[in-house]
Amino acid sequence: MATVPRGRAGVIAFFRTRIQRWTELGPAIGLGLAEAQALADAIEQAKQASERNRALQSAARAAAKEARRKENDLRRIGGQAIASIRARAGSENDPGVLTLAELPAIKDPRPTPAPSKPTNVRTSIDHEGAIVIAWDATRPRPHARAFTRVQRMLDESGTFELIGTSGTNEYRDDTVPQGTRMAAYRLVPVRGELVGASAETVVVRLGAKAA
Repeated sequence: MATVPRGRAGVIAFFRTRIQRWTELGPAIGLGLAEAQALADAIEQAKQASERNRALQSAARAAAKEARRKENDLRRIGGQAIASIRARAGSENDPGVLTLAELPAIKDPRPTPAPSKPTNVRTSIDHEGAIVIAWDATRPRPHARAFTRVQRMLDESGTFELIGTSGTNEYRDDTVPQGTRMAAYRLVPVRGELVGASAETVVVRLGAKAA
């Protein structure tokens, strides 16, 4: 183990706690007056330099924080200026305004894709006898106006009818008439005005029709 600790704070503390005793003992411990004075001066200089370093580091952190704040202000104000220039170019339908301002042309927004098809559709019967349909689907962005239409066909009627919608990945159907032998379900994803491909039809067999 080293006699003198590692690190700036450790070495300063080590000698500061001993300098007075070493100076008083002097020749008894083999330390001359000049050596003790030189050590005392070195301790003081190291302490002052360490304090200046801490002050500079603190100032640097404050300066960095202020620089980030000013950068954010610049981005905000600059963004407002760019928006004003683009608004002028748009209102006059004149892309030359952007050229004068040395700004890139406004790109046409990408068309919003249709919502993805529900997958892994599965059914179950809950404790109250209702049919529960669950599926996997990509979670839409907040406020995307996304939902799933649930269509149903009973027995062999040959016609799917809309029975409800779901904003989650599950739907509970408790409106199946008594005596129904089969219920088929089709899920259609919707986002805004866009309608996606429907999921594969799932069929639930309910047993023989009552006489």
